[in-house]
Order: sequence, then structure tokens, then C-alpha cells
Amino acid sequence: MWRGSNRDSLICGLKLIRKLIGGSCRESGGMSCVILPEGKDTTMRVKHLFNSSGDWIAYVMNKYVFTPDGEWIGWLPWGDKDVVSIDGEYIGTITFGNRLFRDLTRPYRGYPGYPGYPGYPGYPGYPGYPGYQPLPPGMEDVEELTGL
Repeated sequence: MWRGSNRDSLICGLKLIRKLIGGSCRESGGMSCVILPEGKDTTMRVKHLFNSSGDWIAYVMNKYVFTPDGEWIGWLPWGDKDVVSIDGEYIGTITFGNRLFRDLTRPYRGYPGYPGYPGYPGYPGYPGYPGYQPLPPGMEDVEELTGL
């Protein structure tokens, strides 16, 4: 544990390094510092997705979509809320921040290509129950997501 001027010297040194590499310094618990390049996020964010009944049906990690069992079923090819299967078929659209519904009026957007294998994502943890969400007009629940 750094105390007094030694710790202050370390922080000043890290701030100098940050300026030199154009990164940012984040302290965790006031004891250590991690240098990250500016604008780079090294954390893998997980977003749990639910149907209208509040059942956990999938999760998104980076641009990839997985079943709760970790089976890779699709991805977000256009960087928006449309989820497409590995084969390029439309699965659904993320609405209300965490609901995956199929938009029945969505026009065909073309073949998005193949994203490359994402690797095993691990278990994202149980998300809890978010409650019921009525379906918006022109949308339906996404059915079975395994083996797409």
C-alpha cells in the first residue's frame, strides 16, 4: 500500500504516462491505477434480453448474441438494434432497452455478411426478473432461439 509522498509520486508518474500515450488513468479503491488508451473500453458489457413475459431469452456481449446457455445465435451487424442470425436471417429488434421482439413490418436490409466466430462467452450471470412488457403494435415475441 502506497502512503504519503510515495503514492503521490506514483500518481504523478502515471498522469505523465497518461499524457504521453494519450490515455486515461482510473484508480480502483485508491490503491492501483490502470492505464487505458483514450476512448478504449476493455470491459465486456453484457445486456440481457427478455421476451414480453419477462423470460430471459438471450444476451448480447459486444456485438454477438447468445442464448442463456452460451450458444452463439446471432449478432448486431449494423451497429443498431436489429439482431441477425449467423446465417443472415432477421431474428428481432431490441426494444425498450432489454426486450427482443420481432418487427413484423421490418423491411429486408440485405445480407450482412459473416461476423467471424466470437469464442465462448462464459456465463453472464442470472439477470433477475424484469417484469411484463406489453408488445408494441406490429411486433411479436421471438420464439425458440436455439439452433438458429
